[in-house]
Parts: sequence; C-alpha cells; structure tokens
Amino acid sequence: MDRIIKITVPTPFAVGDVNAYLIVDGKELVLVDGGPFTKDAKEALTAEVCHAGYQMQDIKAAVITHYHPDHAGLAHWLQSEFGTKIVASSGSVPFFSDDSAFYESRLSFYSKLYKTHGMPQDLGEHELKKLKHYRSFCPSFLPDMIIFGSSLSILPEWEVLYVPGHSPDHIALYNSASSELIGGDVLLPHISSNALIEPDLDGSTRLKTLLQYRETLQHIRTLEPQTVYPGHGDVFHNAAALIEQRLNDHEQRAQHILRIITEEPSTAFSAAAQLFGRLYKKEAGLVLSEVLGHLDLLEERKLAMHELTIEKVKHYSAGVKL
Repeated sequence: MDRIIKITVPTPFAVGDVNAYLIVDGKELVLVDGGPFTKDAKEALTAEVCHAGYQMQDIKAAVITHYHPDHAGLAHWLQSEFGTKIVASSGSVPFFSDDSAFYESRLSFYSKLYKTHGMPQDLGEHELKKLKHYRSFCPSFLPDMIIFGSSLSILPEWEVLYVPGHSPDHIALYNSASSELIGGDVLLPHISSNALIEPDLDGSTRLKTLLQYRETLQHIRTLEPQTVYPGHGDVFHNAAALIEQRLNDHEQRAQHILRIITEEPSTAFSAAAQLFGRLYKKEAGLVLSEVLGHLDLLEERKLAMHELTIEKVKHYSAGVKL
C-alpha cells in the first residue's frame, strides 16, 4: 500500500496554509499539489520533504489538483529547478499558459459579471486588480503529462476523478483498494468550499458552478471514501456525514436568500450585502459567487426568477414552483 505524507505549506491568502501530499510507492515519490510561488512556500516544502527523509530531486512527478495558485503556484519552480514532471488535467492547461487573450477574456467576463449583478464600480475594479495579483503567484508553465481520462500511469493504483465545482478543472485521486481520497479543495473539514463563479474556457458563458459542485459531492458520496486528505485542514474520516452537512448547508443558505428576494426584488450583490454584512466589501467576489450559486439552485427549482433592467442589471425575485 502506498504511504501518504502530509506536508503543510504557508500561503499569503486568507485561507491559510495549504496541504501538499507525498505519495511514496517503493522508491518512487509523487507529490500532489505544492503551494504558491513564494519564498516561504519553497522553503517550507523543501524542509518538509527533507524531514520526511527525501530530497526534492527524488520527486518523480507532481500532480496538480486544480489551477488555483495556492495549489499550483510552485509547479514551474519544481519543473525548472528539479526536473519534476508536472501532471495536470486537460482542463487546467489554459490556466497555466501565458495566453494573454485567454486571460483578457476572463477579465472581461468578470468585469461584465460584476456590473450585471449590481456590484459598485469601485469594488468591481478592486476585485479585478485582486484577480490579476492572484495570478502572479503561479508562473506560467506547460505540463509534462496531461490527463484526459481516469487513469494515471505514474500512480496505477489511483483513479483520477473529475470533480468540478470549486474550479472547473478540479481533479481528485481515489484509491478504491484503500478507500482513500486525495481531494484538493473538493471537500474540506472546517469550511465549505466556495463554488467560485467561472466562465467557460472561451469566456462567453457563466458556468453554474454550485450545481456542478452538488453533483460532484453526490458522486463522491457513492464512493464512500474512508479517509480524505484535503487541500486545507486536517485529514478526516466519515466523508458521507460531511457531504450530507454541506448539502444541507446549501439548502439552508438558499432558503435564506429566497427570503431576501421574497421581501423585495434584489440584485445578487445586494443580497450578498445583506447575507454577509461584514465581508461583502472585503471579499466582494467571493460573496457574489456564493449568492449567485444559490440563486442558480433556486432558479433551477423555479423558486426564483430574474429580470434584466434597462441598465442591463439583473434583479431577482421569488418565483412560482411548478
């Protein structure tokens, strides 16, 4: 059976430390994720690998669960400094490229999204600056191995799961023999993963990420993993109970938002301001993602509807259940 070593790496982000994992298969070492592109993260990862009895050069490959810089940021450094083979899903590749058109299309998408859903201009501009800054923690690179299916030659006992929701490219590793899941941010023990609003790859259509995420959780529940190695927080067991809690949390939040728009038609950002009174200015993009995801859930159930004003701003109100 493979041995899994947890490595904790600091980040400069509000989420705090990120977890990387060394999978030890005989003499082969495979790293899952790594940390952001910072001096502190490099030093911590190097020290933890040495503490485990290995050198950075011993790491044959690094599997990246998703494109977010707190997980993927050290990939270029590992690849260029130590010759580590970087493995990522096909959906991750555009995010790791230096394609300026791809990133401009995403910035344009978010600029329009913020306006459409009622975010004040100054907050919208601040969020766009944050997105640009966030990307600086993950230098561009080209993966050495690209995952298109569920198999992974470097880890034959592990199945690759496609688990979108938190990010559109998210993958996890599942070992059915040991019932272990290395999950990235798909299921965290101490916080609920935000199903962050994303465009599709050409930047033209908004993905309904919370609906995707709920399908992902329901699929993971059918696998009944006994041990979960998360991207943040402690290793935990009894994933089924936590999944049930997360799904119930979605229901409760959706009902709270439904009460807000029942009292008075509201933009998604206005609803976020009521729901997150202390956070909505500091984390405007995150809270808007949270509310839009639950509005998608309500609209799917015909419990909410929206209208577009002359100014092309969406206002949501309670719908009629069919």
